[in-house]
Formats: sequence, C-alpha cells, structure tokens
Amino acid sequence: MTAKEAKQKLKSLASPDVAKSSGRFFKTGPGQYGEGDIFIGIKVPTLRTVSREFRGLPLNEIESLLKSAIHEERHLALMILVLQVAKCDDAHRRAVFDFYMRNTKFINNWDLVDCSAPQVVGGYLMEKSRKPLLDLTKSKFLWERRIAIVSTQHFIRHDDFADTLAISQRLLKDEEDLIHKATGWMLREVGQKAQAVLEAFLDQHASSMPRTMLRYAIEKFPPDQRRAYLQRKRTSIEGGDVAFDDNLAARIRDALARRRNVEEKKMFGCLCFLLNGNALAGVWKNSLIARLGPDEGELALLEPHVRAFDITRRPMRNWVAVEPEGVEDDGQLKNWIERAIKFVKTLPKK
Repeated sequence: MTAKEAKQKLKSLASPDVAKSSGRFFKTGPGQYGEGDIFIGIKVPTLRTVSREFRGLPLNEIESLLKSAIHEERHLALMILVLQVAKCDDAHRRAVFDFYMRNTKFINNWDLVDCSAPQVVGGYLMEKSRKPLLDLTKSKFLWERRIAIVSTQHFIRHDDFADTLAISQRLLKDEEDLIHKATGWMLREVGQKAQAVLEAFLDQHASSMPRTMLRYAIEKFPPDQRRAYLQRKRTSIEGGDVAFDDNLAARIRDALARRRNVEEKKMFGCLCFLLNGNALAGVWKNSLIARLGPDEGELALLEPHVRAFDITRRPMRNWVAVEPEGVEDDGQLKNWIERAIKFVKTLPKK
C-alpha cells in the first residue's frame, strides 16, 4: 500500500464539476485565502471511505500525500492520521503529533485544520503542557493560529475550558475573519457545555471582540440575550472605542476580492471602498454604507435596518446606511455590495 496507489484511487474518483464548485467554495481566486489551491473534485464522504482503505499507510507515504499540490490528497493524508491516532500506542501518537507540527505549512485551509487538529494535536496534548498551542497563537501563518484554537475542541469535549478561553483572549485582536469564526465557534462549544463560563468571558470581552467572533459565540443564546451582547459591541463602537468595525471592513474586502480596480481610502470619517475611482461602499462605525444612486437609494430606505447616511445632519445624496442587523450574514452583505456596484458601474471611470 503506497501513496502512489492512493493518488491513483483519488484520480479515478475525481469530478470536474465538483472541482469547479470546490474551487469557488474554498476561495482559490487571486487574493483569496485559498489562492492557487488545486481541486480534482472529490467530496468528503468519498474521501472518508478512501481513508479507511489506506489507514495503514506509513508516515513516509502519508508525507507524500500531505505535500501534494492537490487539496484532496492533503485532506486524505490528514484523515488517515486521524484514523491512526484513534487506535495506536503512545509512541505512534507522539510520532504523528511531531509529524503534523513539522508540516503545518501544508495544512493550509480551514477544512484541513478542522478535520484534524482536535484529534491529532488536541488529543496528544490532553495530558501534557499546552504551550505548543500558545506558541502557535503568535504565528504569522493564519492556519497555525487556527490550529491553536481549533485543537482545543478536544479539551472542551472533556470539560476543560481554560485553554480555549486563554487562546481566545490572545486572538481578540487578530485581523483574520477565519480566526474570528474559529474562535467564536470554540467559544460557542464552551457555552454548549457550560453557558455560565461563556457568559463570564463575554461579560469581560464582548465589547472588544470582533463582531463575527461574537456572533458565532452567542449563536445558541436566546434572541434577547443575543441582542443584549450585540448591543454591548455596538455601544463600544459608537462610543469611540474604534473608528469603524474592522470585521465588517474585512467582510467587504472579501466580497470584493475578485474585482479589479478596487481601492480603499478613508473619506469623511469612514473607511471607503472605491471601484474604478468612484466611491462604492464603506464602513461608518458599525454600519455598512452603500452608494445606490437616487432611485435605488430612496427605495432602500423603506427596507428594514436601513436609514439615510447622515453624519453632518445633512443626508448624503445617493447613499444609505445599513445597520448591523441588515448585514448579519454574508448573503445580505453581498446583496448590498452588488446593488452598489450596479449603480457605480454607470459612472465614468476616474
């Protein structure tokens, strides 16, 4: 049984249509987090089946898979490692952990981290020092920081929350949306086990948490409690703790990542995004601002969570402000950005 045989097996199961869809889903376009990654088109359930067939591969053969340019081959390697550490002696578990930590540069997308870090890293460190995870929080490599927080899922399952909270606190100022999501997810997992522990963390940090991190953390709370914590964040922003919601800015960047001739500027106290030299959209405190034009702008004011964009008591013509509730999910945000693009593309380029 060899890596070459595993690669041949995957090649026989590949689907061009699935590959195309996966490339979009995992953001492989220019400037996106998965830029340049190659998919051949194999769904996760099929990969699981293949991993069971090749679970006996030695580490040197698994290394050949993990260092592949093909995403599914790396994914298969990690699935095999997870199967191996589920039933092995301490020596092999240590060997797998060391192998994983030496090769983190190949564990370079969120699905690769999330399918393996809790079992391989968290499982090994369960009865050991957690210092390796604290060290990873300082990494410049996005995926190593995600490994740090997602590995703690194993601890959470054993009612051990301290490292999840400590690492979450270290990541509060992280600039990456994928870290915000992972951290909020792990905090939510803590809350599922011990809501009082999560509430104590939120009472101390909610106002300084990136909005996505907070939204993920409180997802299972009752609506009134969710609103109360979101209001703390909103009050913090409006009170001047930050000039604008940097997480919303990151989400807009992601929505515009595939477009050319986009630039950012600070204008009239906001962070603005320009398309072809024309102001398109931006962030004012914790609200999205969108340039829709006179007709679309008037109609938009009739929609929920939309108001005139007014920072000087004189509403800015052609612009609307969308409150946080109106851009809670990425689909809502994308809709507003597309509407703004439709108007701004009618303007002459500058």
